[in-house]
This record gives sequence, structure tokens and C-alpha cells, in this order.
Amino acid sequence: MLFAILAHSNIHILFNGGNWHSGNTFTTLFCVAIIALLIIQLLKRNVWSRFLLGTLFTFGSLLMFIALLSEYSEFPPGMEASALQLLVAGSLFIGISFLLGGKMLLNGLHNMYA
Repeated sequence: MLFAILAHSNIHILFNGGNWHSGNTFTTLFCVAIIALLIIQLLKRNVWSRFLLGTLFTFGSLLMFIALLSEYSEFPPGMEASALQLLVAGSLFIGISFLLGGKMLLNGLHNMYA
């Protein structure tokens, strides 16, 4: 659902005078590709789509964790409440996403060679 909302808003921006040579075009195409892979996986139960989505979600979660650590390092020294809240909530959310993406990746690999 989040990818569909992001793709819709980016398409709206691009058709209302947006710059076609910006990151919005790449983001829009990426979101449409993810949505297409999800639809293919729902309809066909294709092993390749499960493997590709697992890879994307796993590496995406890893990149988001690196971004979380970068944001955490910008807080002043000392443990502030907002810094701890960012670290705990972000790590929990990204960790669950990483585990589920890894599970999808491993299931795709297992079904590919089974």
C-alpha cells in the first residue's frame, strides 16, 4: 500500500510540471516494479519473484538501518529521550522488516533448488 501511495504521489508530481530528470522518476519506476512483483507473486506464486522481493526487502532494510545509525549519530552526546526512542522504535521496525525479508529470500532460494 505504501508503494502504491508513493507511486501515485510521484506520478501526480511528474505530470503537474515536475522534473522528469529527478529522483521522482526513479522512485516511481521502482515503486511500480515492486508493485508488479507483488502482483506476480500473488497470482503465480513464482519462485523468482519471491527471491527478488526477498533480496530487495533485505538489502533495503539493511540500508535503512545504516541510515538510522547515521541519524542517531547526529544527536548530541548523551542519551536523550528522543534519541533512544528513535533507536529503539527504528531498530524494532527495521529488524522485523529485515527478518521477514530474509525469510522470504531463504524461502525463494529453497524453492528454487527444491
